[in-house]
Amino acid sequence: METFRSLVTIFFSLCLAFGAAPSAHAKLPAEYGSILVSAPAAEGVRVFDLRTAVEQAKAAKKPILIYFGAHDCPYCRLLERTFAQHQERLAPKFRAKYTIIEIEGWLRGAKMAFVLPEGQFKLNELRERLGDDRARFLWPTWYQLDSTLKITRELPPGAGDYRELVSIEEVFEF
Repeated sequence: METFRSLVTIFFSLCLAFGAAPSAHAKLPAEYGSILVSAPAAEGVRVFDLRTAVEQAKAAKKPILIYFGAHDCPYCRLLERTFAQHQERLAPKFRAKYTIIEIEGWLRGAKMAFVLPEGQFKLNELRERLGDDRARFLWPTWYQLDSTLKITRELPPGAGDYRELVSIEEVFEF
């Protein structure tokens, strides 16, 4: 039993050392004002209903950013830590320029489906609907969209361009 307690202590210590609690979720800090869309647990397919978030985003009359972060994605955690570290400077810029829809996804487990007013789409079908013709989907991913939900500007996938304040400001044109 003592060995088990030691292993649990080591696990929690490692999680904290790497900046994530074991129950950490994919999330941008609240200061960014994102509209969070999650899906209930399911065995076969997790369904993300984006209809309300899209209506809210369109009503704001700003370009829409969709952020795909995953609960079990270390690169998403890296991006989100960077955004948290610089939230005082970045969050007001994001809120003034964009409306963010944040999707809390998963790398592993149940498949994902996304509901829009015109129907339900698997991830690759959603990417096609948005106008993403890249060969692969990488986590984390951002899309800048117009009010018809079409990509207006390609944003780099992955965490590489989102590690430093200056590169974040360049990517989002602040």
